[in-house]
Parts: sequence; C-alpha cells; structure tokens
Amino acid sequence: MLAILEFEQAGIEEAQHAAFVLIAGGLGERLGYNGIKVALPLETSTGTCFLQHYIESILALQDASYRKTEGNHKRDLPFAIMTSDDTCTHVVTLGVKFLFWDEAFTSDPHKAVACLEDNDARLALDPKNKYRIQTKPHGHGDVHSLLYSSGLLKKWYVHHLAAAQNTR
Repeated sequence: MLAILEFEQAGIEEAQHAAFVLIAGGLGERLGYNGIKVALPLETSTGTCFLQHYIESILALQDASYRKTEGNHKRDLPFAIMTSDDTCTHVVTLGVKFLFWDEAFTSDPHKAVACLEDNDARLALDPKNKYRIQTKPHGHGDVHSLLYSSGLLKKWYVHHLAAAQNTR
C-alpha cells in the first residue's frame, strides 16, 4: 500500500507538467439520448454529468499539485476538448455552466467524414434521406494531429498528455 501512495504523490507533483484532453465528438443517439454524451449523468444520486466530473477531477489534481509543490510551480493545468461540428456549441455551453472557461479550456471542432456501415466498408446512408451519405467525426485517432497542428502542444510545453474519451 505504501508504494501506491508514493506513486500517487509523485503523480500529483508531476501533474504540473501535464495537459489533459477530452475527446467529446459524439452525440448520444446510439444510447437513446438526444444530446451530447458528456452531458449524460455519471451517476444518479447527484446527476453530475461526465463533463463536470472531468473538470472537477482536473481542478482537484491541480489544487493538490499546487499544495504538493508548495506553490513553487503554480500553473493552471491545460485542458482541451476535441469536439465535432455536431457537439461544439453544446460542449462550450456546458463548459460555461461549470464556470470553467478560461485560456486553459479549448474546444477544437473537427470535421465529419463519411461513415462506413459495416466491415465490408459500405457507405452508411442517412436514415432520413437515402440519397445522402451519413457523416460522423473522424474519431479519436485525430486528437494527436489536431493538438499538434493547432499549436497547443507547443504552447503548453508539457511532458505528459492525458487523454480521456467520452462515454461509449
């Protein structure tokens, strides 16, 4: 047990050299939810949604890191959210609701591409218009190239990048 606590303390101190990214490009349509997945409740007793949980966890780690380093390395932990055209406005609105809106918060919409229906790579048609191809965000693999091409990695100058995805 002692080793776990030592690793935890080292991680808290090292957090000053980390940035966080949440991949949140999806809607909850497959889950029967009419909204963005990060707005879904994480649990039912308080109704805390996934985005609020992520933000509060990062802020708690930031506070613990400030205390651990005795204020010597006081730095806001960068936090970016990779969104899609479908989710960007909703994610930004939800982020504002939790009063987590400053330079550390970035929303980066990425473009949608044609969906594949199956393993045979048939194009998925829009269920409302059989003459239209259904599109979805690129996917989680784009996060690294988007962070690099946006200049955020250079701006943040971090040693560690922690990526989380929204609910599946």
